[in-house]
Amino acid sequence: MASSPLVRWETPVSDAEILSVDIATAEGFWGIVACDRQTQVECRFSFGRSLAYRVMDESFYPAGADDVCTTREIGRTATYPSSPWLAKFNDAFPREHLEMLLDEECLHHFFYGDDNIIEVLAPSPEITITSAGE
Repeated sequence: MASSPLVRWETPVSDAEILSVDIATAEGFWGIVACDRQTQVECRFSFGRSLAYRVMDESFYPAGADDVCTTREIGRTATYPSSPWLAKFNDAFPREHLEMLLDEECLHHFFYGDDNIIEVLAPSPEITITSAGE
């Protein structure tokens, strides 16, 4: 199996055995809510602004089963430094335009949940930890 292009992103849910990930929007919050179903630890990844995001069912992940297994070895949250998707945005838009949209450098964030996979192109988020349901 080839090594994964993903790099482990250390978060409170990186090693969750059972992880639920969803997009959430409410009262100025835009981000990802990730809940470790065993410990009931919930993390809110607040992105503010982003270039793009995509959500897909785990079974339809286009990289294939080998990459998903590698992702599980890396952890539930990762970044993708050599992201072709992010490179397309960088090639399509002048740097000045991207800098007006986003004050910081954009990264490709990857959330691997049991129910779906969410990818976000955005600067690093603010992370808030709570108990599930708070």
